[in-house]
Amino acid sequence: MEIRRNPIYLVLVIMAALVALGLILLFVSTGSAPPPESAPAGSSPAPTAASSGTPTAAPDPKAVESSESSTVLRVALDNCENCQLTAQPTGGSVDLQPISATVADGVAELNLPTSSTLGLVFSVRGEEDGEYEAESNLVVLSAEAAEPGSPQTQAELDQAGKGTYCWAGTLLDVATVQFAVSGDSAAPGSAWADPALPTTGGTVTLKNGSAAVPDKLDCS
Repeated sequence: MEIRRNPIYLVLVIMAALVALGLILLFVSTGSAPPPESAPAGSSPAPTAASSGTPTAAPDPKAVESSESSTVLRVALDNCENCQLTAQPTGGSVDLQPISATVADGVAELNLPTSSTLGLVFSVRGEEDGEYEAESNLVVLSAEAAEPGSPQTQAELDQAGKGTYCWAGTLLDVATVQFAVSGDSAAPGSAWADPALPTTGGTVTLKNGSAAVPDKLDCS
């Protein structure tokens, strides 16, 4: 017996098939990767790496003065183990007290406000049998206006008549500089930056490459 198909039933089946096909095509054309998983409640984002390096160019002094960050200053100082390195701020900070660190394994590390790095003056004192020398040797950052980043040798320092001693500062979170001294840790002589660092003001007369810390620091 022939079964007559209901025309209305066929129309409904066809419409349902078309709707299903349309939904499939829409999903394929607009599909996207699932959203990233959100961090668990109470967790903090991963910390970003601190900016670090060896500063060889002078930063914008206004940016240094207005900085609210802090800087870890790592000073590599060969041939002066147990010497005392002192950094004297001359501006940019309310607290202008000198900051000192002992050279251990060839490095002295200082932590200070970034704003205090502008006009920072360095000096070195030798150590023998646990006693420091009474007089500090000024660290010459640039002899005879040497270009920042250029090498400086003891011979060049000995021949120089003048040098500058006020650091132009840095905006780095971690700054690494290299100093050198003549003599040894018991009696260091002249002290200088190698390579030369950018400076701001602060000119001093050198005698055989060395100078004592001026009574009046002028880093303007």
